Amino acid sequence: MSIAGKASDSKMQDAQSSANLNVCIHHLIEQRAANAPEAIALEYAGEQVSYGELNTRANQMAHRLRELGVKRDALIGIYMQRSLEMVVSLVAIYKSGGAYVPLDPAYPEDRLSYMLSDSGAQIVLTQSALMDRLPETDARVLAVDVEDFSAYPADNLPDGEPDQLAYVIYTSGSTGKPKGVLLEHCSVVNYILAARERFGTQASDRVLLFSSINFDASVEEMLTALTGGGTLVIRTDDMVTSVPTFLQKVEEWGITALSIPTAFWHEVVNEMKGLPPQLRYVVIGGEKASAVRLARWQQFTNIPLWNAYGPTETTIGVTLADVSTADPMQEVPLGTAVRGVNLYLLDENLEDVPNGEVGELYFGGVQVARGYLNRPELTAERFIIHPRNPDERLYKSGDLARFRADGELEFLGRSDDQVKIRGFRIELGEIESALEALTAGVVVLAKEDEAGDLRLVAYVVGERAPEDLQNYLKDHLPAYMLPSVYVPLASLPITAGGKVDKKALPEPDWSQRIVSTEYVAPRSDLEKQLAGIWSTVLGVKTIGISDNFFELGGHSLSAARLIALIEKELDSQLPLSALFAHPTIEATVTVLDSIPQQENQTRLEPVSRADVMPVSYTQQRMWFLSRLENSSVAYNITLGYRLRGSVDASALQASLEYIMQRHEILRTGIITEDGIPMQVIHANAVLDFEKIEVADEVEVHNAIGELAHHVFDLTAPPLIRFQLFHLSAGEHVLVMVAHHIIFDGWSEGVLLEEIRTCYMAFVQGETPELEPLPVQYADYAAWQQSDQARFATDLAYWRGASAFATADGSSAAASAGLCREDHPLQAGFVAD
Repeated sequence: MSIAGKASDSKMQDAQSSANLNVCIHHLIEQRAANAPEAIALEYAGEQVSYGELNTRANQMAHRLRELGVKRDALIGIYMQRSLEMVVSLVAIYKSGGAYVPLDPAYPEDRLSYMLSDSGAQIVLTQSALMDRLPETDARVLAVDVEDFSAYPADNLPDGEPDQLAYVIYTSGSTGKPKGVLLEHCSVVNYILAARERFGTQASDRVLLFSSINFDASVEEMLTALTGGGTLVIRTDDMVTSVPTFLQKVEEWGITALSIPTAFWHEVVNEMKGLPPQLRYVVIGGEKASAVRLARWQQFTNIPLWNAYGPTETTIGVTLADVSTADPMQEVPLGTAVRGVNLYLLDENLEDVPNGEVGELYFGGVQVARGYLNRPELTAERFIIHPRNPDERLYKSGDLARFRADGELEFLGRSDDQVKIRGFRIELGEIESALEALTAGVVVLAKEDEAGDLRLVAYVVGERAPEDLQNYLKDHLPAYMLPSVYVPLASLPITAGGKVDKKALPEPDWSQRIVSTEYVAPRSDLEKQLAGIWSTVLGVKTIGISDNFFELGGHSLSAARLIALIEKELDSQLPLSALFAHPTIEATVTVLDSIPQQENQTRLEPVSRADVMPVSYTQQRMWFLSRLENSSVAYNITLGYRLRGSVDASALQASLEYIMQRHEILRTGIITEDGIPMQVIHANAVLDFEKIEVADEVEVHNAIGELAHHVFDLTAPPLIRFQLFHLSAGEHVLVMVAHHIIFDGWSEGVLLEEIRTCYMAFVQGETPELEPLPVQYADYAAWQQSDQARFATDLAYWRGASAFATADGSSAAASAGLCREDHPLQAGFVAD
């Protein structure tokens, strides 16, 4: 089946007409500079650059590059950190006729040296602070932050052709070396104009540059802003230390258009309780989006959410889908082709597959890359002539998909050994090739660990220790390509046809994640607490104080979650930069010991149960608002999970009853005594569980809508309901709705893990074995209310921060939710 992207009927008001792509990227920026030279083009860490200044500085640098011999398609390396001069340099390269090659300062020297050699870059633009770290090269190196370009002309360079190169991005290569993808101006212009039409970008937009320029998502972010007359706001490193910090900065900086990796969006959705009000749209991409996260997104906001898809070889994106109102009971769609792109689903014989059938994605049209740099054979293999149209080149993506009945494209996986992990595209063959020199046989696979995160696993034959193999790879591959686990084998299993039998490879032991140090058990209480937090974040049971967080599978997103948990459970502010500099528990303790801690805090311990118990500040706020709004469903949390295969409904119900009995908060109601809310823990509460037969997805969707609008009586627990929808013998949907006063986003992970553990036990006729809970939520609420010294400190903090308080400052702050609830809760569910 084939579908061509249709041209938009909307008319542009300038030279960026969708019918006129005979321009280069810099021509569009030059027009904006001519029309509004005083408008702000760039902003970074409080500094601003106008369109007129951007154009002038880029012109002067471009004239200097021309003087140094830069001509059409000349490759110029960019070895820089995020900065104003980085963006100015990219525009200057466009204007000079050259194309930029991003060189990540975080990459290993071996990989950077290969990229410099393979590209033959004649010039490298860098910053003075990075000069000493740049690998040896024959290229001319310019530190743009100290180089004086002021003597060069400020006028626009007159030439530039749409089919000249714009940039070369290196991606993982199956043959053992990264490969450079050659992208042209006309391809980029087509996508940027198509994306701006879909997104509805405006000259008033403030667009965040979130991605590194080593990934083509950055091109979308930069150029939707700079070709549309908006402001490009360059993010700082401290912006992503945690999700709350990120959202706070988005609001403070007035960001209206946001593009983030899907993996980071998942983290945002997990923790968000709302979004900055000025946001007009959000774009995600890089890997498959979670339907569960989409359902949660739809609960909190109606901001347009665009799911973008496209290999680097097809210029940033080839399909877009506004999934803001998509059905969360189905897989999140990839959408439809942007105009100028022809999309084909073909079988192994390059024939169109019938509608609804699975095929491999091929792409034609203006956005198909020129090919791979210095790889004619690989270019011929992946960029083919259309079998029925000799005038069209197609890119063979290796991605499998199908068209749904509604015309939306649905991603179904890969047909080869390429994977995406946290948005990084990885050729498993490149890792295998790097390990061949040290092993007698190797296979690398991507597998889900205990937490459901995709990790790299290396199966190796030979006598080399995993630590030796890992240290060798560190010198040759970037950190995101390092295996988490090495599985030693006497030999690789072989099929009857003589190929490696990947299905026969054993499951990895995730407790054997590669670390570079011997195990040293936690000694102090603080070390034990940190080990517990690390275990929660990484899904690793046994963690020593000398183990490296990132070697255990941590990454920037999990690091942000770790920082948040340390702040929540230890009441300590640990900078993200400190974790990167001191990535062990032992070193982290030293850092935390140097941070002043609040004194006179009472310990969180079990308290005796009374007929009524105090509520927490957050519960008090929700109770107040529920009384104010009268029967509102605004605080209902609705979650749905698709269950494939046979489901034992009795075992599932028994699991939910067991969990309800285990967690007091699920048997808790809220009453009023003398006008004050108090919680009452019931010894028993009848589980609200119902199994329902449904005919189709539409019926499920309608039923979930009704369930989500259930009005809870806060005085009558349980304040949680479950429904199991039976579609067929192998298709079920479990839906839960709970009032936020007893449940939150952090609770979801605890709930799912305990359901899984209990269900596995009950279906086998066994009793679940779960660790006893040292404290319950009522203990936490009592501890919080008794810690008046802390309350006074919190109140003083919020008075200064928000200038909001009553004369005595007591109940107003608590009722308005201004008291920070970042206290430890060692087990159970927390309404926070």
